[in-house]
Amino acid sequence: MAGIYERIPADEQPEEKPEQDDSAWIEDNDPGYETLPGCRPPSEIQPITDGEDDPSEKEDPYMFIAPRVPEPLTNNNNFVEHRPKSKLSTVCTGRRRVMGESGIKLGPLDFRKLESVTASQRTKWGNFINPWDTWKMPSATGVLKWKLCSKNNRAIPSKSVLDKTLPIVSPNIEEWKTPPSSGIRVSWLGHACVLVQFDGITILTDPIFSMRCSPSQHVGPKRYRGPPCDMYDLPSIDAVLISHAHYDHLDLPTVKFLNARFGSSLRWFVPLGLMNWMMKAGCENVIEMDWWQENGHPDHMKITFAFTPTQHWSNRALHDNGWYLWGSWCVFGPNHSFFFGGDTGYCEAFSQIGRRYGPFDLAAIPIGAYEPRWFKKPQHINPQEAVQVHTDLQSSASIGIHWGTFPFGNEFYLDPPKLVKEEMEKQGLNPDDFFTLNHGESRLLYEETLDYEDASTMCETGSEGDIPPDEAMFEESGDDKSMII
Repeated sequence: MAGIYERIPADEQPEEKPEQDDSAWIEDNDPGYETLPGCRPPSEIQPITDGEDDPSEKEDPYMFIAPRVPEPLTNNNNFVEHRPKSKLSTVCTGRRRVMGESGIKLGPLDFRKLESVTASQRTKWGNFINPWDTWKMPSATGVLKWKLCSKNNRAIPSKSVLDKTLPIVSPNIEEWKTPPSSGIRVSWLGHACVLVQFDGITILTDPIFSMRCSPSQHVGPKRYRGPPCDMYDLPSIDAVLISHAHYDHLDLPTVKFLNARFGSSLRWFVPLGLMNWMMKAGCENVIEMDWWQENGHPDHMKITFAFTPTQHWSNRALHDNGWYLWGSWCVFGPNHSFFFGGDTGYCEAFSQIGRRYGPFDLAAIPIGAYEPRWFKKPQHINPQEAVQVHTDLQSSASIGIHWGTFPFGNEFYLDPPKLVKEEMEKQGLNPDDFFTLNHGESRLLYEETLDYEDASTMCETGSEGDIPPDEAMFEESGDDKSMII
């Protein structure tokens, strides 16, 4: 459905009425608060005040949002609907507001966020379910058929051969210690774990450093390519993104180690339902989010995190299926944006994410564990679908993840990157825009450099404000940044 709000110029804004304040927006005792975890009653909300407390108010003459007559409600529960104030079942990511003492801002209203998007759904018992028509829950019979009857084409060779065909590279630990002054640095640490650094922040996704993804380190799927570094080698991590609760994406020993090393300075962003699990693991700084919600980091106020949908499932045991939500993450800084896909089958969510949040500078998209298709298709995209996700997201560059580490799919172990390249060429796209890395390898994208002669001339003439030649600084020019040396 179309957006339900429209902007009007400041000089045409009607007088503000008392019933439009927070107390009229929702009552403190409204049970709707439970539908958006982390939402505080109005008495605890510290709204941004007029005047000097919020300079952006002066810069934007269209801050007032005038409601117009909403469209009729749809019977399709898959979509966000216009509902009365007292119901918080809709997805609200466009409010400009400060949430309590945490000081986390939701970003300014973007009219793309008023479009219809697919909200998360639960059964009447409270378990999360997929809203997509393309979803089919894997059954015990299907698992047995896959394990016992499907042909295994992995052909994973010995370690000596793997060292040549899928090498583990020693990462540049010193380089990791400082985020790049410009651009995005991405390092693949195996499976769905990437270290991403940009705009002064360092982010880790779905970290797993254990040899097995299982409740026990004695049984369960074992990695055939080990971690490229020790957890002690990691730089200071600002945020960890968790896509869902499966053991290959949420590893308890790794979580405990990172929490012990970084403590409350490390902020964990997790799907709805995982807060208690994280607290039991000892983590304190945890943000639990629903699809399309946004939040931030107290030490990086210019960075915004948004939790977005995928088509998958999430559990830790046989009895807790649907207790935890699953999804993907979008991270936006003042200069760059990043998408993390986690684990997913193909669905319309990615076109919705692309329309609302795209384009992205970098996307981490799963490309492996997709065979046999009759069983894996609803939960894992193949290389061809990964390229479609790359297109849906409007991503300038993508890195293939979720391959080459654990023996999950029946495809040949080197097929994922090969087929991604073939599909990119088939679609008439630049194959270099969707790349893969060796374990431990890093790549710096969008690094801004100046021609040597131009830089020397600027330093000698003292132009651009007499910036000292021995200092590397950034000077803003609109939305772009150029380095002056």
